[in-house]
Amino acid sequence: MAQQTSLGWILSGSLSSSPEELKAYGFQCSIDYEFLDLMQRFWKQEENLCNLPPCLSPEKVKCEEHFAKTYSRNSNGRFIVCLPFSKSPQELGNSYTSALQMFKRMELRFARHENLKKEYSKFMNEYLLLNHMHLIPFPSLEIPHYFLPHHGVIRESSSTTKLRVVFNGSQKTTTGVSLNDCLFTGPKLQTELVDVLLRWRRYPVVFASDLEKMYRQIRVHQDDLPFQQIIWRENSSQPIQVCQLSTVTYGLSSAPYLALRCLRQLADDNSENLPQGSEILKLNTYVDDIFSGANSLDKVHEIIFELNKILKSAGFTARKWVSNHQDALVHLPLDVLSSAHTYSVEEDNKLRALGLLWNNIEDQFLFVCRASYNMSKSTTKREVLSFIARLFDPLGWLSPLTIIAKVFMQQLWVQHLDWDENLPNNLEEKWQTFIKSYNQIPTIHVPRWLGTSDRTESIEVHGFSDASFDAYGAVVYLRVLTNKEVRVSLLI
Repeated sequence: MAQQTSLGWILSGSLSSSPEELKAYGFQCSIDYEFLDLMQRFWKQEENLCNLPPCLSPEKVKCEEHFAKTYSRNSNGRFIVCLPFSKSPQELGNSYTSALQMFKRMELRFARHENLKKEYSKFMNEYLLLNHMHLIPFPSLEIPHYFLPHHGVIRESSSTTKLRVVFNGSQKTTTGVSLNDCLFTGPKLQTELVDVLLRWRRYPVVFASDLEKMYRQIRVHQDDLPFQQIIWRENSSQPIQVCQLSTVTYGLSSAPYLALRCLRQLADDNSENLPQGSEILKLNTYVDDIFSGANSLDKVHEIIFELNKILKSAGFTARKWVSNHQDALVHLPLDVLSSAHTYSVEEDNKLRALGLLWNNIEDQFLFVCRASYNMSKSTTKREVLSFIARLFDPLGWLSPLTIIAKVFMQQLWVQHLDWDENLPNNLEEKWQTFIKSYNQIPTIHVPRWLGTSDRTESIEVHGFSDASFDAYGAVVYLRVLTNKEVRVSLLI
C-alpha cells in the first residue's frame, strides 16, 4: 500500500507470502539538488547583473570593517593585512600531524620524479630568497596555530612557472575545524569578465598586462603568521623544518578578498592625483590581469605611466605587457614586455580557461575548433558533458555551435543513461557526426575593436531573438557611424 504523508510517500505491506523468502530491504532515496541546480545553470547563460549597489550580509560588513581597521602600509608602501577571523582561532586543533603526512607523501613522489623535486625545491627557495617565507624554530603546539598541507601542481601550458605549490587551508584539524572555517571570505570584489572584455573593445589602441605575484606582494601581519606555517626540508635526510609564510597565501578562503581589497584601496587612495590609473584598477582589472586602452597613443602612454606609478607605490609590478600597436609600449623596459608575438589568455590567469585567444597583430579574437577526441571508442554521457564544458565562451560567440551540443545533452538526459554507460548506436553516430563537423570548422575570427572613438558620430544597438521547442537565443550588434562610414560589430 502506498500512502502520501507529511514525510513523503511511504510503502507498507508484506514482501512475500512465503516465510523462507522473507527479507528486509532498506533504501536511502534522495535527490541531488546541488548537481541538478548545477546542470540547470549550465544552460542558463543570462543572470540579473544590473549595476545595483550590493547588499552586504552582516558577515561581509564585519569583514569590511575588519579590513578598514587593521590594514596598514609599511615604509616601502606595501600593504600589511590581518587575517579576517570569523570565529576564534582557539577552535583550531592539531594540524601538524596531517600536514606531516601530506609532506611525506610528497617526498615519496619526489623519490619517483626527480624533476618534480627539483622544481619544488626551486619554488620553495624562491619563497625564501624573496622573503615571502622564513624559517623558525619548532613552535609550541599548545598555542593557537595552523600548519598548511601543500602539494605541487604541474602546469605545462604556463609560459613562466611550470609548477605551483598549492597550500590547503581547508584541511580539518583534530577538532574538525579548518583554518578556512575560521575566516571570512569577504564580499565579492571581482569585476565581471564580460564587462572587462566589452570595455576593452571600445578603444582603437589597447594593452594588456598582469601583476607579477600579486598575492605575494601583500604582507600578512606578524601576529597572524602562526596560522600560515608549513613543513619543509629539501632532503629527506635532513630534520623537519618549519617555515612561516609571510604574504597573502593561495588556498586561504580570505586570500582573493584581501588581494582585491588592497587593489581597491590603492585605487581609492590615488583617485584624485592619478584618476585614469585609478579607474583602470577598479574597472578594467580581472583578478591579476589588466585590460585597457585609449583613443590615441599619447593617451595610452599617459595611462600606462599613471598605472605603473600607482602600482609601484605599493610594491606591485605589471609585466608581460602587450599591445595591438607597436609604439604603445615604447617607454617600458624590455624585461617587462611579453615575449609572445600574440597574446594568449593563459590557464593560470583565469581567461584561457574560457578559450579566449587574441592575435594582437591583426587585433582579432580567435577560436580554434579542434576536438582531441578518440573516435574509435564508444562515447559516454560524462565525455559529452566534458566536451560541452570546454566550449564555454564568455560572450556567447560560439552559441551556434554550443547549442547543438547542449540539445544533444538534453536528449541523453531523457534517455536516463548512467554517466559512464556507452551511448546507444543511433546517438553515438549522431555525436560522432557532430564532432567531425566541428573539427572541419575553420578558425573563427572576431574583430576586437568595435569602431568607437572620440570621432564617432552615432552609436546604435540592434538586438534580435528567436525561440524554438529546443532552445532560445538572442544576439546584440553595435552599429557605429564615423565620418559617414558604418561599422557593425557582434557584441554578445
